[in-house]
Amino acid sequence: MGHAAFLGHSRGAFLGGIDGHRSGLGAGCTADKPPPAAGQSSLQDDFNKASEAEQADNCAVALPIFARLAGDPRVKPGSLAAGAVAVWRGNCLIATGQIEDGVTSIQAGLPILEKAGADFAR
Repeated sequence: MGHAAFLGHSRGAFLGGIDGHRSGLGAGCTADKPPPAAGQSSLQDDFNKASEAEQADNCAVALPIFARLAGDPRVKPGSLAAGAVAVWRGNCLIATGQIEDGVTSIQAGLPILEKAGADFAR
């Protein structure tokens, strides 16, 4: 089962608003930042690329993108965006044999997503 299906979200809506332009996980991101400069991808674009790679069993591509997202200052610790990245990154870590790190990442992200409850599903 794909992770988007597991969480009940399509990838496009998964981080809806991550750059602060729509509602959704954007609540955990800095909304007063200007759009990305020409040639710079948005957080949503990066998340889409990483999740597409993960779903295609290409964690070699996905993991560096998830790591960059996890460390991006626009993604606030404890936010829905941070939780989503942690869960997806954890799945890729497990898939590449990094079981302990993957479990730790998922355990960090799931409580954030569970706490959001029904609000996360919108």
